[in-house]
Amino acid sequence: GINAEYMGINQMKKVSSYSSDLVSEEEKDVLKSFGKKNKTCEENINCFFVSVSAFIKDPINPKRVKSFMKYVKRVRDLFHRTSIDGTNPAIINLTRNIYLLQAITRGIANHKTVSFETKKEFATIFRDVLRISDEIEPNSAANYFAIAFEGLYEPLLDSLRDPDNSVFAGEVLTTALKYEPILRKVLSQKFMDKVRVLLDSSEFEIHSITLEIFKVAFNPKHEKEKLFVVSYLSLIHI
Repeated sequence: GINAEYMGINQMKKVSSYSSDLVSEEEKDVLKSFGKKNKTCEENINCFFVSVSAFIKDPINPKRVKSFMKYVKRVRDLFHRTSIDGTNPAIINLTRNIYLLQAITRGIANHKTVSFETKKEFATIFRDVLRISDEIEPNSAANYFAIAFEGLYEPLLDSLRDPDNSVFAGEVLTTALKYEPILRKVLSQKFMDKVRVLLDSSEFEIHSITLEIFKVAFNPKHEKEKLFVVSYLSLIHI
């Protein structure tokens, strides 16, 4: 009885280390996933969501940094293994989990505060989630990110101009532009007009990354996407 009571108090302490102001009233249940052993896939996603939000709010807090890096690696491994062997239905079904999609979006938007290695892990999660979800239901996650990209234009454009962050921004964009909903949204928002200026960059790496983005955007695989790209190109002069 005493041990059970102690364990309950100990778990509450772990949960309460993340204050409820990190999540909305509707999202408070995700805090219950902390302090549990042998977490389910969904509980790991919940912890990923909260740890990303906590890190963004206080990126120099050692405990939050440690938790953030722990769950980024855990989620990366879960989806990366599934993308290779396709044997984890629990993970496959979570590619449409709103907490997962929001955490990825927040991580991309705030990528300048994380290490180079963590940027790579976020880019891998983004790529694998899009790929796996597309195999189940075409464009399911891509439809979400097409809308979310409206808040990512400026952070990604800013990072494309920055040699320290251009690799990450380029990887996110070359992944995203392979999916029709995101491609359509990006072109319709004239984001590529701003990216095009970077083709004249004197920085070799920035120029190369920008060129790769254009290759992906303007050489789509599907006929429907090609027609859309042609209509866009007819409005600009390259």
